[in-house]
Amino acid sequence: TLNSNTNTSFAALQELIDNTESGDTLVINQNYTYATGDSPITISGSVNVDFNGTTVSGNNQASTLFNITGKDVSLENVVVKDSTGSAIVSTGDNTKIDGLTAENIKGTVIDIQEDNTIINDINLNNHDTTGIKITGSNSQVSEVDAKGGSGTVIDVTGDTTQITGLNLTNHDGTGVKA
Repeated sequence: TLNSNTNTSFAALQELIDNTESGDTLVINQNYTYATGDSPITISGSVNVDFNGTTVSGNNQASTLFNITGKDVSLENVVVKDSTGSAIVSTGDNTKIDGLTAENIKGTVIDIQEDNTIINDINLNNHDTTGIKITGSNSQVSEVDAKGGSGTVIDVTGDTTQITGLNLTNHDGTGVKA
């Protein structure tokens, strides 16, 4: 499915995601920005969303950008920015996040609360809180670049998390807290 909507609100993106069949991939080709009254984007089905390098902005108003509640959800190639809280909160098993850049996120960038998560190719720019928080088990985190900021890059309290490829540049915080 290819996105061709001209409405750029969270509500419009939510409608596209809700209309994507389980197991299908939705390819996004435009930026989306929080508008007053929008809710966080909830992904409750087993879908893949490829943002194709586009941006989802909280417009310095949204407290959470994405709530992932479904199993087997994949987010790819997305820039998240300007959230007053977390960018992504996942309570669904088997979440995959591949290719994410975070800018101006005031809360935890990625908050994983369930099991079997794969997080790859993450760029955290000037974050002062937690970059990736994992309370679930059996997760893999690879290729994380943290530039600037003073927060904890990866905070793990769950069991069996494998971390490879962590790069810190001008970062004054903790790399990994376990």
